[in-house]
Amino acid sequence: DHMGFTWEHIQEINPRLIFGSIKGFDECSPYVNVKAYENVAQAAGGAASTTGFWDGPPLVSAAALGDSNTGMHLLIGLLAALLHREKTGRGQRVTMSMQDAVLNLCRVKLRDQQRL
Repeated sequence: DHMGFTWEHIQEINPRLIFGSIKGFDECSPYVNVKAYENVAQAAGGAASTTGFWDGPPLVSAAALGDSNTGMHLLIGLLAALLHREKTGRGQRVTMSMQDAVLNLCRVKLRDQQRL
């Protein structure tokens, strides 16, 4: 975008194009412009609150939940966009945030913790 190539402009040039991007936070988030990495993604997505000891602070897991999981979620979206393009001839813009990917991964654990 900062070079003048907005999604709308690119889509005019090639309507079949599929474009994928990853950010730390969703475009609707007040933190959309905040840079993120693994520890930030786990904390913001809730995974850090599901690890550690009962009487201690949240801990970040050694597993790359934010990094690899976000890529996996983006890939699923890109594959769906490919199927959509086969049916309609139109490309799509697919975005994934690290926070949303981590939240999706640990949603059951977060639900179970609320029951305690």
